[in-house]
Amino acid sequence: MKRSIVLILLIAVAATACGLLSACKDDNNDDVNVGAYNVKIPSVTLPADLPQNALTIEWLDSDGNSTEFIRNRPTVIIFHGASDYDNVFTTNLNADVYSASGVLSTSVTNFHPNLSYYWTRQQFNIGVFHYENFADDTLPNVNAKIYNASRMTYINKDGNSVTSAAPFNLTEAFVAAWLKTDSEALKGTGVEKMMEIRFTGVGVGVNLALSCADYLEELYNKELIGSEFLPNRIDILNPYFSNIGDSTVIDYREQTTLGSALTYNSAIVDKLAGYGVVMDMVESDDHFYSSYGANYTGIEEQTDGVVWTEEGDSGAYLRIKRNVAYLEFRESFSSKYPSTYVNEAFAGDTAVLHWFLYSVNGSDSSSVTAQTGTDLKAMLDGLNYPGVITSTSVKYGISAWTPTVYLRAVRGVSYEMKRYNSSSSATTKYSEYTMTSFQAEAYQISDLTMDKMYSVCGYIYEAADEYSPYVDLRRDHLLGGVTVNLVATKTDSPKRTFTVTTSRDGFYICNIGKENIGYTVAVSVEKPSNKYATLATSNPTKTNFANVTRNSILTDSGASEAMSSTENTNFFVAVYNGGLVRQF
Repeated sequence: MKRSIVLILLIAVAATACGLLSACKDDNNDDVNVGAYNVKIPSVTLPADLPQNALTIEWLDSDGNSTEFIRNRPTVIIFHGASDYDNVFTTNLNADVYSASGVLSTSVTNFHPNLSYYWTRQQFNIGVFHYENFADDTLPNVNAKIYNASRMTYINKDGNSVTSAAPFNLTEAFVAAWLKTDSEALKGTGVEKMMEIRFTGVGVGVNLALSCADYLEELYNKELIGSEFLPNRIDILNPYFSNIGDSTVIDYREQTTLGSALTYNSAIVDKLAGYGVVMDMVESDDHFYSSYGANYTGIEEQTDGVVWTEEGDSGAYLRIKRNVAYLEFRESFSSKYPSTYVNEAFAGDTAVLHWFLYSVNGSDSSSVTAQTGTDLKAMLDGLNYPGVITSTSVKYGISAWTPTVYLRAVRGVSYEMKRYNSSSSATTKYSEYTMTSFQAEAYQISDLTMDKMYSVCGYIYEAADEYSPYVDLRRDHLLGGVTVNLVATKTDSPKRTFTVTTSRDGFYICNIGKENIGYTVAVSVEKPSNKYATLATSNPTKTNFANVTRNSILTDSGASEAMSSTENTNFFVAVYNGGLVRQF
């Protein structure tokens, strides 16, 4: 049976040539599940025999201790997966395990075993949703509790099993806890940072994250909550996407059953992506497709790998991959965990979770220089590939550090852990890489090429006010249907023009085409009405790194980017966001 332990965080992208160009139209948002939704603001009264922290969101300080939620900050919420009822989830690592036992890489310096430290230093609220007393069960049973109240058995604070189920499901329990956070505290005034909400899940926790996002989406559609409660990003880590038939009834939908965790979540991922939720996915189990007692249907295992098709379970999984930025993660440092530290069956999940949380600090490779104005190093796509570090283009891998805006640009892109060898031979240019000790740098290389991605992209959005420099990812601030014009010029060459329209999530992407290498591209926005003016903020650094999360199109005449890549560069992307301010 497949692993499961751990979590859910609150944390934009495009893909193949076809996927890139599809950004000129609305993303497909058809919900293939039949039953209509029947959601409401949940009222949850906790059983008296649960511990005090059960089914609550605990906000953490830099030492991993409880603190208060702070307004005007980006937020990440962690939901653990299956676990022992008395093993309260914490972001504090065992310092002895990560240092004395040899788990920690020599490239890691000034290591803080309290992983919340790395998030709070970047001004994030970091929270944990505690449901340990309900998570001490088999994976299928824990998964059923996400959707169905009649399955909500638990272990009470005295360690006794309670079979009289709680009158709510885990999704409703989380939504109730999240909505208790003061709406005004979330909105605030004078936003100084990009306001975003991230969910991150591991194992069966992924399924809970997706269900909670789906429920919140429907509350928003019914105008029962504001957009400030909606996740902008979901991190999917070693998901429990079982293909075993499951007749669990979805309480908040009419005549809908799971079918299987895989098929249900495939539809939910597709739906949320259509609304603009940005997702990345990390998978470290080489044989996840056979981890549930029966192989995924529609795939063929061969001596040189697995052949995936559009049929059956294989097709459902491929639909998920098309909506996420996908990383095949390999590590062996979890084999160094002492048996007393973590359940052996969940060691891989724990390793992926800890790496992802730590990766918000950026790369720890000595080959990478700190980004302008920060002490953080980018998690690069193709580290050591010629031109990647010195180029002004944006080439990032998957990590908690990676800006959400960039992840939207690589939706549908797959990454592998490989190291560049500087060999001229196509067969020896890269070698597979396995992380043998705990560190941030994962040496990722995507499947992008100049044919797939030689592009300018970004968000067009309504700024909170005329002085807010950061992209506002709140659902009702993203402007769909806006025309973006791009004019490519080059000395002694004909001018090229491109026109694209933002999708419903305010995102646009234009594949310039590698035949236009060396052109300078001017990007301008057609205001949707005279109610809007160009955002009056400055971007003093004017680097592509800053442009990823900040307003970049500063005047009506637009902004320009020199597409100065070469034919040998694996790909090139420039991110130019356009903030507009409502005048009246």
